[in-house]
Amino acid sequence: MNTSEISITRSPGYSPIPLASLLRCNYSLCIVVEGVVATNPLEYHVLLALSAEPLYGYAIKEAIAADSGGAQTPRAGTLYRVIARLMSVGWVRETRPEAVVDPHPGLARRYYGLTATGREALSTEARRLKSAAALAQRRLRIAR
Repeated sequence: MNTSEISITRSPGYSPIPLASLLRCNYSLCIVVEGVVATNPLEYHVLLALSAEPLYGYAIKEAIAADSGGAQTPRAGTLYRVIARLMSVGWVRETRPEAVVDPHPGLARRYYGLTATGREALSTEARRLKSAAALAQRRLRIAR
C-alpha cells in the first residue's frame, strides 16, 4: 500500500491529513492541530527565539534560557537535533545574519531563521497554548 493513499481524519468538518505529511516529523510523535503539527516545548522555544532575528546555535540556547526563565537549557546535541527536525519540516532554514557581525575566531557560525511556514506554525502554536492556558484558568477558578 502506498503511504500517500493513507490519511488520518481530524474532526468533522476538516479534510483528511495525508499520512506522508505526518511522516515528515522524523519519527517523533506528531499532533496535528488545525492543519499544523503541534510542537514540543523545546521546539516552541526554538521557533520563539528565531522569531525576532536569525541566530546561531549558542545565541539560540541563550535566548531559550532567557525566554523560559531558565526552565529550558538545552544541550548542544539536543538543540541541533531539534533545529535539524525543524529544518526538515520546513519551519527553519539556514540563513545569514541581518546585521554585519565580526567573524568568529573559530569555525564560521551558522545562522538559522524562521521560514514563512515556521512563523505561521509559531503563531498557530501560540494561539493554541493561549487557548489551553485560558481553559486552565477558567477551570481553576471553578475549582476554587
